[in-house]
Amino acid sequence: MRIGIAQIKPRVGDFKYNVERIYKYYLKGKENQVDLVVFPELSVSGYLHKDLIYRPEYAEDVYEALQQIKEFTELPAILIGIPTYHARPSLKGVNLHDPSYKTERNIIRKNRAVVVKEHKIFFSIPKTYRPDYDIYDEKRYYVSGRNNTLLEVGEEFVGVTVCEDIWVENGPVEKLSHKRNKPSIIVNISASPFFREKFSIRSNLLKKLARKFYVDIAYVNQVGAVDDVIFDGRSMVVNKEGETVWVGKVFEEDFGVLDIPLNKGDIGIVYDDTEELFKALSFGIKEYVENTGLKGVVLGLSGGVDSALVSVLAKDALGKNSVKAFIMPAPPTSELSVKLAEKLAKNLKIEYFNISINNILKSYIDELNFVNEDYSIVEQNLQARIRANILMAYANKHNLLLLSTGNKSEIAAGYNTIYGDLAGGLAPIGDIFKHDVYELIKFYNSKNPRALVPNDIVTRSPSAELKPSQKDEDDLPPYSIVDAFYKEYIENYVSYDELSEKFGQSVTDKLLWRLKKSEFKRRQAPIILKVSSSAFGPGRRIPVSHFYKYA
Repeated sequence: MRIGIAQIKPRVGDFKYNVERIYKYYLKGKENQVDLVVFPELSVSGYLHKDLIYRPEYAEDVYEALQQIKEFTELPAILIGIPTYHARPSLKGVNLHDPSYKTERNIIRKNRAVVVKEHKIFFSIPKTYRPDYDIYDEKRYYVSGRNNTLLEVGEEFVGVTVCEDIWVENGPVEKLSHKRNKPSIIVNISASPFFREKFSIRSNLLKKLARKFYVDIAYVNQVGAVDDVIFDGRSMVVNKEGETVWVGKVFEEDFGVLDIPLNKGDIGIVYDDTEELFKALSFGIKEYVENTGLKGVVLGLSGGVDSALVSVLAKDALGKNSVKAFIMPAPPTSELSVKLAEKLAKNLKIEYFNISINNILKSYIDELNFVNEDYSIVEQNLQARIRANILMAYANKHNLLLLSTGNKSEIAAGYNTIYGDLAGGLAPIGDIFKHDVYELIKFYNSKNPRALVPNDIVTRSPSAELKPSQKDEDDLPPYSIVDAFYKEYIENYVSYDELSEKFGQSVTDKLLWRLKKSEFKRRQAPIILKVSSSAFGPGRRIPVSHFYKYA
């Protein structure tokens, strides 16, 4: 038996595009004389579709796409992921395409893997386990089903599972492996998001399962990004000894051909965590801009590390001509900051504008009797909001995406201005801590023949520069402490007592208070690219108005 692995990039709700991708890789399978081409989970509709699936038109589009796929599919067979719609048992026999029955209470949906062969559906199994943690909410959309059937391909048997089903102890993999007709291979079609270290977690799981049940396993993942969620692809095949036989490309479509039973493997996989993180963030920017139909991005350059990193990520993602930058000094802005920002823009060859906001700030002070020149929090926030207005005006004028430049440390501590530096459509570095920012800049400079980010940007003390001689450490502990603290609390769920013992009660109380107090800002913040196991986004749901002492 020969199997083709089609690691494609489906687009949510773009059925025409998705059918075209499936057709392209179906032809690749035919060229390579495979018996079965395997596509990712929900490859027909795209994932994450969220509440789009409630639309009655969505169901019609799914049905029409499936008909088109059936029309062109002869041999080889194809295994695709698709949502299916069914009448509730009490309405058995009802035509679901009759408008009078197109109500949510009359329909149940299943996330399915189906095999199409010779113009008809040859095999169909539902996803058994529906994740409802972190970014997932599948119990909202789908009902589960039983998966007890093996797929017959010629004289071979294939166990088919869908995404979460392979992660569950004593789940479908075990049941299918113990069938009387033992499968030659277990296939898992997946839409599994990226976060740091996810690849090693997946790899270890697949190897463990392969050895435990002594079965070859093919894991087929999608590539792409939907809003904050990045899919890295990197489909993977391991043999029954737990050796790696094939790995798909990262952040790219790919196609692999496998002869079953699998040969010896254990190909060497070497990847750098920092490089992978850089690529993920760059890819997330590129996908967001392309998927929203915008022409490029704009951002504010301050002469600090955060805006420097966002600018190099944007250039890497979109090219220099699609990145615009504004340097907007105010009275507290140092001459060094302006020079460093200009030097960075010139090094990157991106267009920039130097516009002083002194007169605009003065006009606010002149007009508002509650504002003066003492640089209290009011005047500091005014500067940030004036800059945001300028950036948003330019973004509106030129159909650009405004990139917010805050990092996870600042967003956690509320060390940012709502409607100011938090303004924008996307926060590319909002899920990485301050120390990650420095590491990524060092990585970027190491990969270029000359240091494109001036060293003075990296070595100077962090400052918002919203009042004279300001330093971040005036309000926060050193970032080495802030980063470690919030990583432990937000990502590792370490308890208050453990945090107090490690960081001291004073620091613990202060940083937890800041985290809780700034929840309302995060609720209104831009979309944050998710690259950790716990990002500020849909996967972290904390009330704004609550009385619990922890956030």
